[in-house]
Amino acid sequence: MVSGGPDATGGWQRCRAAFGVYKTIRRNRSTAAAVAMSRLKQQMAQDLLNAGVTALVMASTACVDSARRTEQRALGKWRGSTLSGYLRNDEKSRKDAFRASDNRLDTLVTLLQDTKLAGTGWRNVLQPADRGRKVTRKATEVRDPPTLRYKVATCLYAMAHGGTLKTIADAASIGKSTLRLWLEDFSDGVTKRVKPVYMPGTPWDPETLTAVRGQFASRRGIDVACLACDGSHIPFKPKNKRVAMDYRNYKGWNSILLVGFVDSFYRFFEVDVGYPGRAGDNTVLARNGFMRKLETAADTYLGVGGLILGDSGASDGDRIFINPYHAPTTPERCWFNFCHSSTRFFVEQTFGMWKNRFRFLLHGMPEANHRLMTKMIYASTVLHNFFLADPGDELETAADPLNDPSWKSFFEKHKAHMCPTCKREGKAHCIHQAAYRQGAAQVKAAREAPSDLRDALCEKLWREVCAGSGAQEAMRTMTERATNGLA
Repeated sequence: MVSGGPDATGGWQRCRAAFGVYKTIRRNRSTAAAVAMSRLKQQMAQDLLNAGVTALVMASTACVDSARRTEQRALGKWRGSTLSGYLRNDEKSRKDAFRASDNRLDTLVTLLQDTKLAGTGWRNVLQPADRGRKVTRKATEVRDPPTLRYKVATCLYAMAHGGTLKTIADAASIGKSTLRLWLEDFSDGVTKRVKPVYMPGTPWDPETLTAVRGQFASRRGIDVACLACDGSHIPFKPKNKRVAMDYRNYKGWNSILLVGFVDSFYRFFEVDVGYPGRAGDNTVLARNGFMRKLETAADTYLGVGGLILGDSGASDGDRIFINPYHAPTTPERCWFNFCHSSTRFFVEQTFGMWKNRFRFLLHGMPEANHRLMTKMIYASTVLHNFFLADPGDELETAADPLNDPSWKSFFEKHKAHMCPTCKREGKAHCIHQAAYRQGAAQVKAAREAPSDLRDALCEKLWREVCAGSGAQEAMRTMTERATNGLA
């Protein structure tokens, strides 16, 4: 390229002129855009101001000139609801709906008199003009608030069937927030009035203690067993996704953990509930108040030499807990594990009866928060003992629980979290997932740890079976189990 000359000078001047024109156009465009944006902001601010003033005026007008908005859910309000119809039907229909006999329902209503539940919802039947002044009894009767019997029946229905709060509230012809309030007050009332009588958590009298230990011994001869302990996971999915993983249990789904102590008459002696599913049984027991009582007064609660049967996930360092042997290879240890499992099965049966009555423990309540769910689970254990005290309140159970619709739905819902092997074999829960539970190494170490109590009990049980008439058959069977690793 040649610099200088007429042509070069003219080209440069034309280039400068072009850049000058483009710069002017760009400045004009920027100015126009800034003006447009400024006008848009001013218009938006004015629109928001007008909308705010309008909303304020409408709210003020509504407060002054119009009554509180109500929804007509059923003719006759709560008296025309589906649940009210169940209460008017025959006793079998009521028992199917509320999972309680008339006798137990009436007794529960009597126990909950003068509790917060009895007055819950009064503020919902008062009109705005009535607030701040006393309303006469006659005026209240005219407005027809729900009776305590209806509130108790509604709460039992919710716990008996589970589901969303909206669905249950519609069946009761009440609002969802009202149902949530009833459930919380109902749970508090049960804990306050029913628990001291039916689940007091106090030491048994000598006669009851002897009966409990005798019932345990009737299974496989473990006469020192006083309680059986195990954990149970209740489906619960937190709304806060940041803590969702804390609720994911070793089985692969989200839950709230309950650890329960059960006697040989299928009654809860004490429970601890509220920990997220990721926590293990040992985590709960290390902070459990009942365990602290046992550390100082074990003989008072369990009797002299009394022990608690626990699985591999519950241990206390070989003090009062007896756990099975880990991968036993001798016939006597296999026999001990067989006797231990057969005797501890009382707790599994209790959990089955408990969940059979209160199906919300299988289905959960998607709209209930952690606080409400924990209160309801705890109250349901108290109510389990309450209903068990009446021989006429037994529930009919299916011959094959796996074909029961609620149980089948529960297993179907959670089988996706199983390994392929357990799916093919039709297991209720994946037995291999246990290796991935939190604290699996500590659980394994506790189960493999030596135990003088367990060894002494194992030796005693083996001597008894060897002295019996079926000694040869038992020795052959246990030898095969030990050889094949089936213990």
